[in-house]
Amino acid sequence: MNNPQALTGLVTLGALTLALAGGAAAQTLTADVSQLSVATGGTQTFALDAGAGHASETYLLLGSTSGTTPGLSVDGHVLPLNSDPYFLHTLLHPNGAPLGSSFGSLSPASPGPGGMATATFTLPSGLGASVVGLTVHHAYVAIAGTTGAVTLASNAVAVDLVAGPPSGMLQIPAGTFVMGDSAGSGYYDERPLHTVTLDSFYMDVYETTNEQYRDYLNSALAQGLITVSSGVVCQASSGTKYCGTTATSSYSRIIWDGSQFSVSAGKLDHPMNMVFLRGAAAFANWRSSQDGLMPCYDLSTWSCDFSADGYRLPTEAEWEYAARGGQHSPYYRYPWGDWLDGSKANYDLSGDPFETGSHPHTTPVGYYDGGQSPSGVDMANGYGLYDMAGSMWEWCGDWYDLYSAAPSTNPHGPASGIYRVIRGGGWYDDHYTYNLRCANRFTEGVDAARDDLGFRLVRVTAP
Repeated sequence: MNNPQALTGLVTLGALTLALAGGAAAQTLTADVSQLSVATGGTQTFALDAGAGHASETYLLLGSTSGTTPGLSVDGHVLPLNSDPYFLHTLLHPNGAPLGSSFGSLSPASPGPGGMATATFTLPSGLGASVVGLTVHHAYVAIAGTTGAVTLASNAVAVDLVAGPPSGMLQIPAGTFVMGDSAGSGYYDERPLHTVTLDSFYMDVYETTNEQYRDYLNSALAQGLITVSSGVVCQASSGTKYCGTTATSSYSRIIWDGSQFSVSAGKLDHPMNMVFLRGAAAFANWRSSQDGLMPCYDLSTWSCDFSADGYRLPTEAEWEYAARGGQHSPYYRYPWGDWLDGSKANYDLSGDPFETGSHPHTTPVGYYDGGQSPSGVDMANGYGLYDMAGSMWEWCGDWYDLYSAAPSTNPHGPASGIYRVIRGGGWYDDHYTYNLRCANRFTEGVDAARDDLGFRLVRVTAP
């Protein structure tokens, strides 16, 4: 935003004809831009008066610094959707309080029935759930970048508001894939191949870090939800183990000084390890509460409510589908292809500069972004996820059992079992064992914590 001056005044456009659903209507829109300052980038406040006849409609106010009329024309209405960087100023009911103020991204418009055009505005995380799903009309403010002149316009574009990915997550699209070892180089429990269909979900771009888990521990400690017993962090009410500390294992990066938790020097952005399955679930519930979502886990029975909108561990099917990054033709061994070397992932003797000193030889999350050593390209997979092979084994929510050949939709795994599934391989694995392959599956007990085992979380997109 390039305007050096604060804008003042009242801008009025009269008798704009809108091709609203159900017929055309004329109205006057008034925007008070006296508090608009593009120079400082502060909060922009608009008053939009559409008259009593339109008091129940919702408007999305967008801004442009072009000073021109951008966009394309549909049914004679200029749609400022495609050619300028737009920013959401405020979402409001005319004659009412604003519903929210944030930034977001607007998709190209497509013509709709009755002269309407449709577009999707993707909101970032943090905006109230009551806003998501609204269909609104919009007005936009054009600000001349050199003179600061302001114009206000409105048209008949319907904009559907959808929730954007939560912070640190990306959306994994819905789809169907063949789960298991299609390359014919795996272990017996990676077959039979079977077809799985999944709804869309969000997934963490990175494995959960020591810093993130430390923040959870200090928050839970302040609430009296956890205790430390012989150096192990436990649930206060039951003694269920959540994670280790440096007092119990030199492999841990979590320090307990008797009053608060901290992280070993230089390891804040390394993946959390020495975490028990239920410690990962408790973290997921805390993160859900922080974001005002419904927690998925019952911390007494440890059952998972898959209908809740909070965070949880991925199912085994979700994990493999996400790890493949959309690459299904052909099905590769790894997220990027059929071959592995030290520039692609963190495994034993991969040659990264963190293979010194005592274990664990973890790399920072997202280390393989094109700046890694040995040098290589950005290793985010096709969905933008990092370290889906190597770095850390990752907890999944499923009990372990052999596969069935039957097709399934959104499978949650067996109802019970002895071991839980872990996926992905870790820094300790020799790549000749093929443990870093997308199809590889391994098991661990719920009461186990390892120096090469961590986790990342998922969330449903449409609870």
